[in-house]
Amino acid sequence: MIFYITSLGLIPFLASRALIPIFATALTARFAPGHGDLLTEYTGIELVSGLPGYLTGDHALIILGLGALVELVITKSPDMRLALQTSESGIRALTGFFLCFNLVEGDFMELVDIVLREGPTTSYVWGNSFAYTWSFCIGWAVFFTARLRGAIYATLTDMDEDDDLGVQGLMSWMEDSFGFFGAIMVFLMPLVTLIVAGMTLLGLYLFKKYLDYREERQKVPCAHCGHPNHRCAAACPNCQRHHDRVMQVGFLGIIKDQPVTDFAAHRFSMQATKRCYSCGERLRKKQVNQNCPVCGAQPFYSQRELDEYLKRVQEKLPQTLAICAAFSLIPIFGLIPGIIYYRTNLLSSMRAYIPVASGCMTRWAVRLVNLLLLGLQWVPLLGTLVLPMMCLVNYMVYRSVFSRVARSGLPLDAPGSAPVTSGV
Repeated sequence: MIFYITSLGLIPFLASRALIPIFATALTARFAPGHGDLLTEYTGIELVSGLPGYLTGDHALIILGLGALVELVITKSPDMRLALQTSESGIRALTGFFLCFNLVEGDFMELVDIVLREGPTTSYVWGNSFAYTWSFCIGWAVFFTARLRGAIYATLTDMDEDDDLGVQGLMSWMEDSFGFFGAIMVFLMPLVTLIVAGMTLLGLYLFKKYLDYREERQKVPCAHCGHPNHRCAAACPNCQRHHDRVMQVGFLGIIKDQPVTDFAAHRFSMQATKRCYSCGERLRKKQVNQNCPVCGAQPFYSQRELDEYLKRVQEKLPQTLAICAAFSLIPIFGLIPGIIYYRTNLLSSMRAYIPVASGCMTRWAVRLVNLLLLGLQWVPLLGTLVLPMMCLVNYMVYRSVFSRVARSGLPLDAPGSAPVTSGV
């Protein structure tokens, strides 16, 4: 019975991270008390005491520790999280099965050999032991929980793709701790951890339902065909009729209750927050040359349109530099809000369209420059210029990369694809 309780408690931790919970389990097995101890009889530690040497040996702990460290680093990068979004659920499901299979002292290498000979439809596991079959069920449970978690992250990514506010980064650090210490606690207090795991899964489900409900609640029916529309949309994606009343978008593309009066400015706001100007849907891909998943419209229809967009971004530079200079006057404590400000107000409108590969290399190059500039924070007078210099360097780098990537995929002019320019 303790195996079933413990394995159920492992589900949310394995859905959050793949290698970190296994590393925590291997450490617990290595330093757990031996058989017969009072602690092992009334907890799940008895399960880990039988883990094979390829998980608990010195070399195994080193390899697992390095793997957990790599996973920790990867999950801190928005670009890497986005790149792994489609495969992480399957990977974590496999690690969930692998860990539970070993907890019941299953011979994993024998299973691999049989699957290679008989194929994935082998009846070995299903007929050998219900505990082995249960491991497959845990793997599937981890898969669906990871998908639910991924859906929540996808919604947060739609709002703040490059994590300029640091919310996703904070959640990532919390998940690291959750995956490591939670996996240890599930063996020390399996019943308590099972309750916490159940509350976690329920919380994830309710939060996802709330996000879906909130998105749908904000839509309004089209006055001509009744199709649900985003309030910021210029036209209905179903009947293509222009809306008489269009609402502005603000921070992170959140729809405001103020009607649009300047449609050229509204188009820029929609582009900058990666919303389709025509139907208001959020654009999913990190590239300039893409089509809206709902109406098929493109965010930029020609290089002339791109030049206009870059001109509007540049117009925000003087104000951004001035505010960054004001934050620089606050030693140390002004750095974080200043960095968040210029990233959300200036850089996000370009970074959101830079592909993952280019964006990752650019991000690390900029981080190195930022680190060098931060070293000047302690220099009198010069330290007050650190934030404006960081802002300017970041702007110049991202503008150059964005412009190069964008121009390679846009026509010189496309008169037949001009965007909707008014809501009338």
